[in-house]
Amino acid sequence: MCATNHFEAGAFIRSKKGIKHPDVQYHFFPGAVEEQKDVIEVHAYQIHCGTMRPKSRGYLKLKSSNPKDRPIIQPNLLSHQQDLEDLKDSVRLTAEVLNAKSFEKNRRRHLNFDGKTILDDKLLEDWVKKHAESAYHCIGTCAMGKVTESDGRVKGVNRLRVCDASLMPDLVSGNTNAPTIMMAEKISDMIKGKSLPPSSAPVYVAPNWETNQR
Repeated sequence: MCATNHFEAGAFIRSKKGIKHPDVQYHFFPGAVEEQKDVIEVHAYQIHCGTMRPKSRGYLKLKSSNPKDRPIIQPNLLSHQQDLEDLKDSVRLTAEVLNAKSFEKNRRRHLNFDGKTILDDKLLEDWVKKHAESAYHCIGTCAMGKVTESDGRVKGVNRLRVCDASLMPDLVSGNTNAPTIMMAEKISDMIKGKSLPPSSAPVYVAPNWETNQR
């Protein structure tokens, strides 16, 4: 159990044509969990799917001037209708993957939804609202250009920098850990007065992205 994080398999796909690079991320899990913490005691496997460029915006603010009071965190998940539509598309694609022939010998029954849910838009919307979770990749509460400068310095405050995922003005198309480490390295270089040459690495664009779905 302790030798793996149980997410060895994953994927990035595009939800529909007209999108240049993947907007849906998958994690395959050899088990079943609810609310990201409760393990269901049954032999099962799961695909966790999520959109990578959500439009919903939440907020973080102080509850009072008392430093012992917990801050108010309001993620406003699914407050933008497009996020709900994108998640419904993602679940439909996930059902397509799970129903693939290659899974046939290991497939028994669905644990919390069936074929009717996928075919009925209202049922699917209700299902998404019930089961959607954050995956702990919230960002942007100290976004560059708004709260901080490009080198992490907090505007209007001397000798204070921020260097974590809260610096990101927009969510990256994937997990936030590696980009946060990259930002930390970059800001460390800025503090030292160092500068690496710019990278010429190409940005992936899906072939025939305007006409092909995958």
